[in-house]
Amino acid sequence: MHSVADMPWNLIDLECSEDYFSDCDETEFDQKTEVAEGLRTWVVDSGIPKIHVHKLLHVLKPVLPELPLTAETLLKTKQTVQCSSMSGGDYVYLGLRDSLCQLVADNTGITELHLALNIDGVPLFSSSKYSLWPVLCYVMNVKAH
Repeated sequence: MHSVADMPWNLIDLECSEDYFSDCDETEFDQKTEVAEGLRTWVVDSGIPKIHVHKLLHVLKPVLPELPLTAETLLKTKQTVQCSSMSGGDYVYLGLRDSLCQLVADNTGITELHLALNIDGVPLFSSSKYSLWPVLCYVMNVKAH
């Protein structure tokens, strides 16, 4: 015995409604993409700290499940890190050169950079031989937008 849902006119109605909803899904997808893009632009233009973006994404996730959960994913920040063994330790380069090149490219009037560098060791654990030696750089003569 066939159920009412298996009747031919119900299958036709179902196919028609699927076509109708698939058109809506494309528009809805575009709107959701626009929300992520708008949020990304707002975060960058406003200089919102990543920790606040992270909290906001967790609030928005139940309403907009397509949004990522982390600021790095939303902003499409490079997350891969290459580590090299060097002088009895491990060396990780996080992109100082790339960041400075981007800064110069974004500010075409720059003829020289005034940098303040700081390098200082910090032990990772109190009972460990491991330490971290970050190289911090501040560009003194260029204002952030």
